[in-house]
Amino acid sequence: MNFWNDVPFEQRVNLFDTSHIMFILSVIVIVGLFIYKLDVVKRNKDLTRKILIGISAIQLIALYSWSFLELGFSLEAGLPIHLCRMSSLLGMYFLITEDTRVFHALYYMSAFVIIAIMMPVNVHPIYTHVIGYSYQISHIMIILVWILGVLVYGYRPTFTIMHKAILALLIITLLVWRFNYLVGDGEYLYLRGDVNRPFLKEMHDLLWISITLVISYIIMMFMTYILREKEDGLPTSE
Repeated sequence: MNFWNDVPFEQRVNLFDTSHIMFILSVIVIVGLFIYKLDVVKRNKDLTRKILIGISAIQLIALYSWSFLELGFSLEAGLPIHLCRMSSLLGMYFLITEDTRVFHALYYMSAFVIIAIMMPVNVHPIYTHVIGYSYQISHIMIILVWILGVLVYGYRPTFTIMHKAILALLIITLLVWRFNYLVGDGEYLYLRGDVNRPFLKEMHDLLWISITLVISYIIMMFMTYILREKEDGLPTSE
């Protein structure tokens, strides 16, 4: 299989196949080691940040180089609108600037990475294709940046921030949904059942969006409540 050329849908990662399972295991091992060595990370915060910047930059260059050179730019799929891609770019901004305000968005957006790991949508083979490696590295980096922001920089959300975040998610989702139709076969956020939705393809778009937002709200409430309950004296970002 060519490391660079595009891969037909039928040859891409399937749910819980060997490639997918190896990806999940690698995420567990790397993230587990990062947490296990968190004291070392804290003592070497600047070095850790620079290493993560370098790794994230390499995968972003690989992703967009392949996207432009192999597929050609398209409004349908070439923009960084998917939540994981936005999280990667926001994470890079945070690593470079150390501006914790970006975590108002990044804290909640990163939660969707877990869903992407468990249910990959048309992902290229993880260990035999450049985009497979990019997919793996980007998702691991997003989780590590999330851990860095919460456990090292001490970011704490509030319920006010959470409600602003869910309102922003609602507006973004509706705008992206219409944009998908405006550009033709747009697949951003996997909102269209006739393009690239992972399952329940027969469900009406608006019902799918409503259910997604309700589930998102419940998850965000849980994420906010857990950190507010476990407040340990670290500064709260307002």
